[in-house]
Amino acid sequence: MRLIDCLNGSKVKILSIDAGKGAELNLMNLGLNIGDVITVSKRSRLRGPVVIINKDSEIAIGHGLAEKILVEGL
Repeated sequence: MRLIDCLNGSKVKILSIDAGKGAELNLMNLGLNIGDVITVSKRSRLRGPVVIINKDSEIAIGHGLAEKILVEGL
């Protein structure tokens, strides 16, 4: 499933990032890597950003990029 499909409060594991190398590198610089377990803090309606918690940090990810992050529910 994609990150934008997750409900608020969901814990998920990042399986893959289906984006270009630049976007993948940006996510890695934010501390998001394949295999990380993250919590969806807030998912905005109407194509807004997705706010996640990873290692005690809140990170906002744009809707387009969140569509390209494949996750697995825990």
